[in-house]
Amino acid sequence: MGGSFALALKRAGLVKRVVGYSKSPSTTQRALSMGVIDVEAPSALLAVSGADIVLLAVPVAATEATLKAIRHLASKDMLIMDVGSTKTDVIDAARRVLWLPINQLVLDGLRWPYSPFPLDQWLAKVDLRMLLGA
Repeated sequence: MGGSFALALKRAGLVKRVVGYSKSPSTTQRALSMGVIDVEAPSALLAVSGADIVLLAVPVAATEATLKAIRHLASKDMLIMDVGSTKTDVIDAARRVLWLPINQLVLDGLRWPYSPFPLDQWLAKVDLRMLLGA
């Protein structure tokens, strides 16, 4: 799902560059060769450095550990999203790990397709970072 999201944003011209990281070098190499990511990061922390959006494409059980790995570079100006199958677990992990508040307006706005939040306008020309299967 993360790769499809990145490719859709790239095709729509909504991102400048996609940086990816995975614990599995073969995963990032495949994403790079397929054009899903533009740059391979050596760590989850470095993958999110300077990002506008961070997309967590990891198993739900890995969410908390992934958030711990990136928390030192997470900022209030960064949109952190996930494609996990359960939101309660992901939100609980974010509340435990990140100092960032979970903004209910943003959470409500990201519930596609009935979104009143102009996500497409906000995404215009952002720098997307992906953590793949971390």
